Amino acid sequence: MIALAKLEFDIGIVVDFGYMLPSNLIAAFPHQPLLMHPSLLPAYRGASPMEYAIMNGDTETGVTVLDVAPSKFDAGATLLSKTYHVDPRASGSKIRQDLAELGAIALVEALENYESLQKMKTPQPTECTKAPKLKPIDYLVHWDSNDATRIYNRWRALGPLTTTLYGCKHMKTAEDGTVRVLLQDLAHPGDVDPSIALNNAASAGDTNLDKQNNILWVKTRSDWLAVKSLQIESGRRVIDPISFANGIQLSKNQLQHFGSTVHPL
Repeated sequence: MIALAKLEFDIGIVVDFGYMLPSNLIAAFPHQPLLMHPSLLPAYRGASPMEYAIMNGDTETGVTVLDVAPSKFDAGATLLSKTYHVDPRASGSKIRQDLAELGAIALVEALENYESLQKMKTPQPTECTKAPKLKPIDYLVHWDSNDATRIYNRWRALGPLTTTLYGCKHMKTAEDGTVRVLLQDLAHPGDVDPSIALNNAASAGDTNLDKQNNILWVKTRSDWLAVKSLQIESGRRVIDPISFANGIQLSKNQLQHFGSTVHPL
């Protein structure tokens, strides 16, 4: 690989590659290799920049072209960046596609102006916002510490989220009467009206089935989240709230509620 870099290639380009390149490989290219990173560095340095930007409700992110640095991820001097407006209703897949296209444009521009940009490149500050690799625990819903917008943004960034329904001993469940549930589709809090006799004094995780609009409302820390489709994790079908409520015999029994803790299988 190093011999090829010296003899066959002028420059290296790194995109979406989660491994550290050895310093002797970086040095083997005739020109300093470049990296395209999908954030406005030093914001969100790490493996999951786009996801953290969406989860945090950022209205702006972007892409950065920078030098590949030895021994550190995403820490090289920056050559150029391009800003991207984040649609608060856009899915993670749509934003990922848009950033990929913007990153390609930025890379072409960086290559076309390589010499001048190398002279004007800017070292990154030591302090940065980190975006570490996502773990299974990041997909869990914490009803008691998040509002509807934060949960919606997490779903938008990550896809289906996991929660637990308690108090379902009447059906085949875990020994403690819990059912693991995937939240498949959520409504943006600004697109729905939670004023249909919802009790804001309810506890986090409490539910209210709106049959007229086929919505399952779930109480968060401070407001209500509208769930449009769900899936029992042990099942195959994604179902609407009315079908879900009928299938598990959801009632207003206070022992039936969504919780923030998911027990391992």
